[in-house]
Amino acid sequence: MREKILRRIHDLYSLDAETISRDFDPALNWYYKKLRGNAREIDGFIRWCGALTSLLDSKGGVVLDAGCGFGITCFTFVATPDAPSTVVGLDPSKNKIDVMSKVADFLGVGEDIVKPVQGDAMALEFSDGEFDGVFVKDVASHVKDRDTFWSELSRVIKPGGKLVLTDENNALSYPGRSAREKIWEQAEYGPLPEGSWLERPFRAERKLIISEIRQDLSDSEQEKLADLSIGMWGEALRAAIKGYSPGGVFVNTSDFPYRNPRSGDYTEYPFNPFELADELVKYRLKARVVRPLYQTGNPLKRLAGNLISLTHPLSIILQPSFYIVAEKM
Repeated sequence: MREKILRRIHDLYSLDAETISRDFDPALNWYYKKLRGNAREIDGFIRWCGALTSLLDSKGGVVLDAGCGFGITCFTFVATPDAPSTVVGLDPSKNKIDVMSKVADFLGVGEDIVKPVQGDAMALEFSDGEFDGVFVKDVASHVKDRDTFWSELSRVIKPGGKLVLTDENNALSYPGRSAREKIWEQAEYGPLPEGSWLERPFRAERKLIISEIRQDLSDSEQEKLADLSIGMWGEALRAAIKGYSPGGVFVNTSDFPYRNPRSGDYTEYPFNPFELADELVKYRLKARVVRPLYQTGNPLKRLAGNLISLTHPLSIILQPSFYIVAEKM
């Protein structure tokens, strides 16, 4: 079964971009574009997943991938040497879960092995201690309520089980800073990149909300208010718009300038990995920052990455991503 899944993953990304977009989803092609037609990079991705399942230490157990997207990592997890028996892939997007089901059919993987579930990681519909391990990639830097997020993840991990967390928003990494600033700029002002989950940039979204609430304001005043209210969202934003007086003092209560005006989700919130590891203790998660992992299939890049990882923890300043392993106490 393991070899069959790996072979079919190679088959999936041997398809051309048009076929992947037509039969699955254009975003599936975009998210994993470096794998398409590149057997070496696919093998690098498989090795990376194998390293993650080793960190999860849940061989033969049940693992939750919280924020799984299209589930490619889930399917690869179950084909690694330290494979869990079952991976539950959770994502809030119905479209992504529907596409994940199509991928499962293509790979020939049943729901007894990989189970796609649409749901909210901040309101998990799972029992306490249901999972031997939980994997989270590039989710924590987006959720609007991290206290609830960590509490829920900890709740569903059994005592002694592992949380493996990786995120590309390492505040200590100089190389990652410029890329993150570009993403912030695009999310706030546009143009939005291909595959963006946003309908429009944040500033344009705030301007739309302002125009709905304050039709009495001139267009120039609405534009000014859209600038003044950067980072604000939800009811706080709406209350500030209603109370705004042209020429008066505007108080911006936002804690971070790049948040979705409607949902409050963060855009690439940067973490100090060591501070985050310390913070997780209050959620009964004993955490440590571990050496970085590399999913590249390029042998020279992999060698360079392995050399960099030998300098851990100093390697953290060179790596946009960080990796944390936490054990449920």
